Amino acid sequence: FSLSIFFFFFLLFFVFFFFKQKTAYEIMPSLVGSEMCIRDSLYTDMSAIRRDEVTDNIHSIYVDQWDWEKIITKEERSLDTLKDIVRIVYKVLRKTEKFMSIQYDYIEEILPHDIFFVTTQELETMFPDNTPKEREYYIAKAKGAVCIMQIGDTLESGERHDGRAPDYDDWSLNADIVVYYPVLDIALELSSMGIRVDKEALLSQLEKAGCPERAQLPFQKAIIEEKLPYTCLLYTSDAADELHW
Repeated sequence: FSLSIFFFFFLLFFVFFFFKQKTAYEIMPSLVGSEMCIRDSLYTDMSAIRRDEVTDNIHSIYVDQWDWEKIITKEERSLDTLKDIVRIVYKVLRKTEKFMSIQYDYIEEILPHDIFFVTTQELETMFPDNTPKEREYYIAKAKGAVCIMQIGDTLESGERHDGRAPDYDDWSLNADIVVYYPVLDIALELSSMGIRVDKEALLSQLEKAGCPERAQLPFQKAIIEEKLPYTCLLYTSDAADELHW
């Protein structure tokens, strides 16, 4: 019960935070459902059924996912920009935890003051004999909250830490926020984020993924022809989507 309340308020604070940063907003008639344009950024609430999802105590077939995307400049396509976004989101998460601990005296504040940044290659070097999920568990338990960066590309071992779509975010500029949840003794992924692929990253990743033909699809073609702005994006993870219910 306490975990469900926690994620419910996490989503409320997440949305409130970005409204607070943008004092004006307008509903765009061309957008669908609950999407809104907030000056130079956009967020959307997606409800979906994943029939093939493997269900367990943190996953269900129903997903209620919040996404946020913001226009950035070419110069802002960097790890520094990614880390700044992570710190903002993590600050909101800690404020939510404090609020919940005041409202419900059985909820304790367990998140550390700062989130720990680590790349997937650094994790593999730290724990060479463990699986990616085991690495996430060990680092999350040791640090409390971690930002695992650069997911999708092949590591020095020849293996990938985890799969990532080749035409979504830049594998060198993406990340997951993972926290240690002591009740279930697990590493719990709360959110994924990244800098959207540009022409160079898209073509390279499509080639690595063995699907270069996707470069001819409308969205991918628009990126290659540089008709779309540079953006960074953030979305709640599967576990967070489902747990807050």
